[in-house]
Amino acid sequence: KAEAERLAKLKAEEEARKKAEEEAKRKAEEEAKKKAEAERLAKLKAEEARRKAEEEARKKAALIAAQELAAQQAKAEEARKKAEAKRLAKLKAEEEAKKRAEEERLAKLKAEEEARKKAEAERLAKLKAEEEAKRKAEAERLAKLKAEEEARKKAEEERLAKLKAEEEAKRKAEEERLAQLKAEEEAKRKAAEEEARLRAEEEERLKTELNDALALSSIEFKYNSSVLQPKSIVILDRLVKIFKEHPDINFEIQGHTDRRGNEDYNLRLSQSRADAVKKYLVKKGLDPQRFTTVGYGSSMPIADNSTNEGRLKNRRVVFQIIGQ
Repeated sequence: KAEAERLAKLKAEEEARKKAEEEAKRKAEEEAKKKAEAERLAKLKAEEARRKAEEEARKKAALIAAQELAAQQAKAEEARKKAEAKRLAKLKAEEEAKKRAEEERLAKLKAEEEARKKAEAERLAKLKAEEEAKRKAEAERLAKLKAEEEARKKAEEERLAKLKAEEEAKRKAEEERLAQLKAEEEAKRKAAEEEARLRAEEEERLKTELNDALALSSIEFKYNSSVLQPKSIVILDRLVKIFKEHPDINFEIQGHTDRRGNEDYNLRLSQSRADAVKKYLVKKGLDPQRFTTVGYGSSMPIADNSTNEGRLKNRRVVFQIIGQ
């Protein structure tokens, strides 16, 4: 027993030393990452300063070019104004000549207009006679159109009545379809409820089977280790059969210890025992994805830790259903 305790202590010290070395290595890697990040940021900052300097130089050159362009445009505008004044003077002289020619043209047009009016009066008299004939023909055409419109209106009323009947039939068919969909939806809901009820019954039946399998004896390990006792193998074999009969249900394998010993050690021990149970189940052909393992140490007692009987009950492995 003393040798076992000494080995356990050495094992704990070795694990603490490894943990310290891993922590030191992690910190060194973190420092290296921070240094590399600082160098990258400095390089980015220098690049940004260079880019800004280039941008300033480009803006300055653009400003000078814009000023030179404005001066050239002002000079060109002055020349344009002079040419425009010369053009306007020429246009004014041409406009005077056009005005005299227009007055002569208007006098000629006036004479032509008098002749045109006379001819227009004669044409209007002729048009009036033709218009009267057209009016009479239009009256006859409108009467014919009215008769055709009445016939079209009657046909349209018959078509609308037919459409209304068809729409009513469609509405009735849609109501029947919606009623059928509602009935189908209700059937699906009842089927889902039945499935949930059956699943709950299956889980309850599985819990009963697990409880029956563990009722006479619990899963036990060799002292202070995660090695299964031979009688525990018999229990696990019964559980393997049960688990294979319920392939869609997943479990959490919970490891528990009594309160004797260091709590950190108890946590590790309970975790390794839960892992050992999972390893055996997987070895027997069960899917490892169906099982998760958690070591709770002595944090969840179900009996008094001050008695041997209570401690025996607290040293246990529990299978908790966690869904499908």
